[in-house]
Amino acid sequence: MMNLCHQHNGGMEVNMFYNIGLVVMMNDGIGNGIVNFALYHFLKESGYTVLMINVLKTQVSGDGWKEQYVDLLDVENTFWRDNKGRKELLKMNQICDMFLLGSDQLLRAGFVKVTDFDICLPWVNSLKYKAAYAVSFGSDTYEDEKSRKKLDFFLHRFQRLSVREKSGVDLLKRQFGLEGDWVLDPTFLCDRKHYEKMAQKGLSRIPKRKYVAAYLLDMEGFGEAVIRAAEKKCGVKEHLAVLESQIRDKDSYSGSMNTMPEAKIEEWLALIENSEFVITDSFHGLCFSLIFQKNFLVIFDKECWRGNARFDSLLSLLHLTDRIVYSPEDLADALELPDIDYSVVNTILEQEKDRSIRWLMDTVHEGIHFRGESVQETQLVLWGAGNCFSRNYNRIHRLYPIQYVCDGNPLKWGTHPKEGVLCISSEQLKTLGDVFVLITVDHPGVSLQIANMLLDMGIQKMDHIENWLE
Repeated sequence: MMNLCHQHNGGMEVNMFYNIGLVVMMNDGIGNGIVNFALYHFLKESGYTVLMINVLKTQVSGDGWKEQYVDLLDVENTFWRDNKGRKELLKMNQICDMFLLGSDQLLRAGFVKVTDFDICLPWVNSLKYKAAYAVSFGSDTYEDEKSRKKLDFFLHRFQRLSVREKSGVDLLKRQFGLEGDWVLDPTFLCDRKHYEKMAQKGLSRIPKRKYVAAYLLDMEGFGEAVIRAAEKKCGVKEHLAVLESQIRDKDSYSGSMNTMPEAKIEEWLALIENSEFVITDSFHGLCFSLIFQKNFLVIFDKECWRGNARFDSLLSLLHLTDRIVYSPEDLADALELPDIDYSVVNTILEQEKDRSIRWLMDTVHEGIHFRGESVQETQLVLWGAGNCFSRNYNRIHRLYPIQYVCDGNPLKWGTHPKEGVLCISSEQLKTLGDVFVLITVDHPGVSLQIANMLLDMGIQKMDHIENWLE
């Protein structure tokens, strides 16, 4: 058993076990930081022990993510592990009851490849429950066919999936043949009082006078014009903007807007909470405009790589799609919109929050009590009667009785590579009914071909020996 030590309230906790391994991709973006905090905090408040596992090897490593906060007391009880390689990730199987893939655009093709598919949990073994809460593909379509085939295999290993955008439900069905549920972003699950408490620590750079707030990820568009127009609408003479680029480099902007460089998460929350009006092109800027019940406009450039799906689902749900400004020509009409009726919005959000919490709590309960029924209640069949099979047979046989091994070589069909084990063809495999197939082939490319062949045969319960035995 691995030692996991972490300084906590002046003491040291050793050999910790966790109900949930919360798998995230940490970076220095504010939205990423707040969504990771929200899901972690909600699960802990629900009574579970949670280990946050960062699978991203670059951008934020070591203690770098702590620089996002004014006060580290906001995250002092966060137990986390950085990705120091596949061997370290494999050790997480020893200390976590289940694994939950966190929210944000974790399944966008580019991000999947940046993590070398670690975000898809290939390092989690088959006897562990795998679920995803409010993950996003970042688009209505998975963009990269080559990586889609590999992702298809990994997603079929999950026991339960939920997505952040309604379009993601259709995408899962259409491109992966999987069922998924649409749930709210984790930021809506936490009580607003937690964000208000954090915002109180971020007031030092917030204007004393009334102002328009802006949070912009991209500066190539017409955001500055929208901010100036919103000032006039609100009858205020001041604005304050947080620019995503200035979080990394305070000198990245040289325009005329009043900005708050290197903003911390608490300052960002305070910026939105204390504003008269919010302008944003960020999904989480939209979320917190709703949480703090602000009037707002969302700027969306149709050429933006981030996609519109992130806005469409939430604003359609709340009947607020008229708050999206696609071009400067839309601005005049958008500024004439009446104030948002938050009695209606809050009613919808509360209903969706209850539904999303039920989904998450049911999933966690099922996951913690999961003991690999996918294998125990089905017949275990090995695929591959070569060297990999011979090396690992005894280890597998100690865990489960094996009657069959399937192989693509007709000369092996009907033989007994081990006493009591019959080698069969793929056609015979189809007749066995409910099976779990363990791929015992060393070559990764051949293993993937076998996985795709099994999926074509309608067999979804499978894993590779390397994952399964760790």
